[in-house]
Amino acid sequence: MTSISCPYVDNDTKAFTIPQYEDFIKIANNYTNIIIGIIGRDKNILKHQQHRVRRGEYTTPTALKEITKLKNLSNNIFYLSQELLFLYGKDYLGNLSKQMNFPIALEDQCIADLLKTEANYKYIKAASEQGPFDEIQGKINYID
Repeated sequence: MTSISCPYVDNDTKAFTIPQYEDFIKIANNYTNIIIGIIGRDKNILKHQQHRVRRGEYTTPTALKEITKLKNLSNNIFYLSQELLFLYGKDYLGNLSKQMNFPIALEDQCIADLLKTEANYKYIKAASEQGPFDEIQGKINYID
């Protein structure tokens, strides 16, 4: 298993760099069956996170363009959700394991440790107003 961010920051040049997915997959295919997992997050949280850790740059459009190219390199692509991971925990991982035909050590302590911290928490703030909902709330007739 490997993880390749897109774009990643080159350690030497500190530049955002597009991974050579095609070259990597061609070589890896000689040794194993390739399964591609694309991890997604809520787009608003992703934007805030990227501005915070990527020198203020929003790189999701670049990643989406490159991810589209992956469809031509493999028929074994799965979209994974960070939000569903933290909502459903081990149930989500067990389901992924079955769908992907890929073993996941659900009882390993590292899984329990991973699920303790909700990675999106720092990006969530309570809304002070609900906007139009506040105006119409008293005007809605609920049917019992």
